[in-house]
Amino acid sequence: MTYEELANSTNNFSKDNLLREGRFGSVYKGILQNGGEIAVKKLKDGNAQGEPEFQAEVKIIEGVRHKHLVSLVGHCSADSQRLLVYEFVPNKTLESHLHGTFLLLVILLCCNVQCFC
Repeated sequence: MTYEELANSTNNFSKDNLLREGRFGSVYKGILQNGGEIAVKKLKDGNAQGEPEFQAEVKIIEGVRHKHLVSLVGHCSADSQRLLVYEFVPNKTLESHLHGTFLLLVILLCCNVQCFC
């Protein structure tokens, strides 16, 4: 997905589409041309994370699959803009999915602990 496609899907990151603001960025609801709904996390400008680190993080997140987690469906890096694209889950915030189970799963993976989820 291109930056332009994601900007269009969120009506140029309109406040009307803002789902949540956090320490690392804002999450917007987007509607793709095919009618599919997505959640786009726009990381804050000035983030010290460089492109190699961003790409490494994307690869890690893409590899995490669990029935209780929202899936990363894409990403985009254009100039200083870094965007993560997740499946949209109605009536819940992205944060509610990323805290708890996700953090536990990441800790287990980082510590090389076997998980039988």
